[in-house]
Parts: sequence; C-alpha cells; structure tokens
Amino acid sequence: MPTSPYFPTYYAGHSGEQGLVQDLVDEQIKLFGTDIYYIPRIVLQDSTLDEVRYSKYQEQFQIEMILQNVMGFGDNAEFISKFGLRITDEIIFRVSTRRWDEEVAEHSPSLTVTSRPNEGDLLYFPLTQDIYEIKFVGKEEPFFQFGKIQFYAITAEIYEIGSDSFDTGVEEIDDVEVTFASSIKLFMDPGGSGDFTVEFWANVDTYRTSGSYFDAFLTFGFYTSSPYFRIAHNGTLACGLVSAEYNSTSTIDTGEWNHYAISRSGTTLRIFVNGTLETTATHSASLGNSAAVTVGTSSWQANNEEMKGYLSDVRIVKGTAVYTSSFTPPTAPLTAVTNTSGLLNFQDSAIPDLSGLNNIDTVGNAKVGGTDPTKYGSNAMQFDGSGDYLLLENNMEVFEFGSGDFTLEFWLYTNDATVNQTLIDFRPASTNGLYPLIYIPSGSTEDIRYHVNGANRITSSTISSNAWMHVAVARSGSSTKLFINGTQQGSTYADSNNYALPSRVAIGAGSYNLGGAPLNGFIDDLRITKGVARYTSNFTAPTDALPKF
Repeated sequence: MPTSPYFPTYYAGHSGEQGLVQDLVDEQIKLFGTDIYYIPRIVLQDSTLDEVRYSKYQEQFQIEMILQNVMGFGDNAEFISKFGLRITDEIIFRVSTRRWDEEVAEHSPSLTVTSRPNEGDLLYFPLTQDIYEIKFVGKEEPFFQFGKIQFYAITAEIYEIGSDSFDTGVEEIDDVEVTFASSIKLFMDPGGSGDFTVEFWANVDTYRTSGSYFDAFLTFGFYTSSPYFRIAHNGTLACGLVSAEYNSTSTIDTGEWNHYAISRSGTTLRIFVNGTLETTATHSASLGNSAAVTVGTSSWQANNEEMKGYLSDVRIVKGTAVYTSSFTPPTAPLTAVTNTSGLLNFQDSAIPDLSGLNNIDTVGNAKVGGTDPTKYGSNAMQFDGSGDYLLLENNMEVFEFGSGDFTLEFWLYTNDATVNQTLIDFRPASTNGLYPLIYIPSGSTEDIRYHVNGANRITSSTISSNAWMHVAVARSGSSTKLFINGTQQGSTYADSNNYALPSRVAIGAGSYNLGGAPLNGFIDDLRITKGVARYTSNFTAPTDALPKF
C-alpha cells in the first residue's frame, strides 16, 4: 500500500486531522507572512452589454498572507531581484481559508463571491507599496488534502491605474488615484435642463478613424446616461447629450491648437470651433454626471479611449450659456466666470501660443511673472537662471525655415548681461548645423550674438542689464540682420543657408545641451514668423503687444 494507513486520504478526512493541518497552515502564515490590505471592487455594469463601465474601491480590511514565491511554497521566480524592491511581474499569495472566513464575517465586505477572494479585487502590499489586481484564485490546491482546502492561492499582477475611484480611508492607497491616474477626474455636474457651457483648447496628434473605441476629450460618466465630448471616427467633434449625438461640421486639425465650445441657451444647443458657430440644434433633455467627470479619456473605457495630444483651459459653466453667437477665441487663460463649476488651466496655459500651432512645455519653474518688470500688461515670462526654460517639440515643420525669409523677435530683460545666457535655440541635442541660435556670451562684452553652423555670424553692440530691449533677427532673401530696439547691429550676414528641420526649440535655455546656459530675466511678446522678413531696415520698436499674425 503506497499511502499511510494512519492518515486518511482526500476523500475520507476527519475533523481532527483537518484541524491540525489548518492550524499548521495558519501558524506558518502568521509567522512568515505579512499583513495585506484586501480591497473589494464595486462595479457599475451596462445592463445591456453586461460590460463593466466603472469600478470603485471604497472598502478595505487587513488579513495576513504569505508570499509563495519568496517563502518557499514554490519556485524562486525572478519578480523580486532584491528584497524590498518594486515587484514588476506576477505575484502569488496564499491566505488561510479559515482566516478568510473569520475576516469576512467580521468586516462584511462587498464581495461578488463571499466564500473566497474574488478576481478583480485588489491587494495592497505595504512592503513594496504596490497595488495588485487578482487575476486568478486557486481554490483546490492541494486537491482536498485530508478532505478539506486549507488555503487559497491568489495569483495577481501589478494593477494598471485607470479612471477607477479610490476612497478606502487608507491614505497611501487612495493617493494612487491622484498620483498615477492617466486622466484627471472632477466631480462637477452641468446639471438639469438649464443653460450650460463646456469649452476647452485641444491639440490632437492623431485619432482613431475606425473600431469600437474613440478618442475622448471629456466625459461626465457613461455614454448612455451622461454627456460626452469626443472625436468621431470621421474627425468631427462629437457631443453626446444623452438623447442624441451632435457633431461639428469641420474636422479636427491635427498638430494645431483649436478651441471648442458647446453651449445651451434655453433649448438651443450650439457647437463652436475656433469661435465659429458650426452647429445649431434643439435640445432640452436633462443632463448630469453619472460618475466622476473624466478629462483626457472616457469614464468607462479609461484604458482604451485616451486622447493622443494636449488639452488646456477646460472650463465647465453650469447655468450660463457663455457663447450664443460666433466669437473671437480666448487669447489669455480662462478665468472662473459666474457659475463656473470647473476650471482646469493646466501647467502651460499661462504662457499660450496665440498662433494656435504649438504646445509649450514649461520646464523647471518657468512661469508668468506678475510683478515688475513687465513690458505689456501685467505679466511677462520669468526665468530664474536655474533650470527654467520653455520647450516646443511638436509641429516642428513651422520652424523649418529652409532658404526662405523669417523673423525671430522678442522683448528681453536680463538681470545680468555678463553671464552666458541662451535666449532661443533651434539646435538638436549636441548638434551644430544650420539652426538659429541667439544668446548672450559670458564676460565683459555684454552683447547679443546670432550663431549658425558653429560660428557667430552677427554680434551686437553693448547691451544693458535690468532694462527692456526689443531683439529681432530677420532674413530677407540672402541677407540676415540683427536689430536691437529697432537699430541694426553689426554687419549684415550673407545668409544663403538652407535651414534644417529642428527636432525641438528651447526658449530661455539651450537645446544643444538641454537646459544649459539658462536665462536669468524675462521675455515678453516672442514671435516667430516663417516666410516673412518683418524688418529689413531700422524701425521703431513696437509700442504695443504684437498681434496674433
């Protein structure tokens, strides 16, 4: 007989032996395991498709578990390279069946299946500060030893943060929603059957033209019950307002900033693109958000409907139709007007590109300075000389001057003209070539230089610190000139260069050595013009803020 006659087989277990094995399992887990937060998932499902629309996690309880792969229950897999480092792959925990029943009885969590851990629920592992999603629960391993299961084997993987809501009461768990979420969620309600306005700026890289998913700008919950604003597969702006979907007539211009606004006044719905009224319809349905308002993707397909591009100045106004006829799009960051229920200016909106062609990334703490000195109005771009600059990396073809005319101009205020400072740099990383560079060298010369293809081409006369000056470089035909305050500086550069396509443009620091030679001062009214030499001889420096074109 191959098995011991003194212990029962799996089909003939006795309570004494079962209890002994369970005690041994519980003791080993308590000795060598760790306290894990178990986080049940609550889902809202589509009653028609039976698809999960939205998940939220608002309960938790602690229970001891043992990490099988580390503590010898299985092979030593390589998902942990050193004790305490982040786990990057699949993980297997074991939990006592008896302890599970005790904790469930005590806490009464919302479980789909109460008799065991549930697939889709989460585990928080304090050792690595990671959250894992349960993918499979082994509930028959080993196969009824002594006629009873003593533990569950839980296979889990790193949880991919989506648009799910966390409110467990454990700070380190709830923080992941804000820190790592791929979208920004707000709780705002355009509400009821009254007037409202939703508007935003968007710069779209690409969008889906077919398939089951879309690129969503803004959703107020779930498609069937709440408003949404997304890109239709034909490239138009699609506005879903519960009872119907309405579309713009124009299609999305990729690689460019465009302003979109949707308003309802009474029962009249209007869709505006760049201030132009494109669509008018009658709409009186009651509107509201059925879940968190999600920006940058959809509320119920967060991982599948992320837009590809940039958003800025998202404003939601409940109770007012801000726009009822065609208008000039905003030329400054939006403010909270009466009845504003949500306003997201985002990082870069305070330094907008009024041409609508580029997204400007602010690096370091480059910002709009609201105190003196300012050139026009109450603000200027402020750089503190320590890691601050602006970076443009999209739509680079507008900066490929080739052999044509162009103009670079801006107002400059430097706090120290003896320090090497980059004003604008078109060069790629560690590459000189046919790319413009305007900079201030170090030393006592205190001048501004125009540099191309590894050499200084034009040098200005002495400039002053702590004073505003207008700087312009313009090429007309094969002649390039440098002007300060409207007066030509140095000699005309015989310029027959075929300027190359840059990969990025840095303002206030170098692009060649990204962030190098940073500006300590201010820049205002910077304008880059391709195809036009705005200045060919001495001129009077602008006395007002430059127009858009």
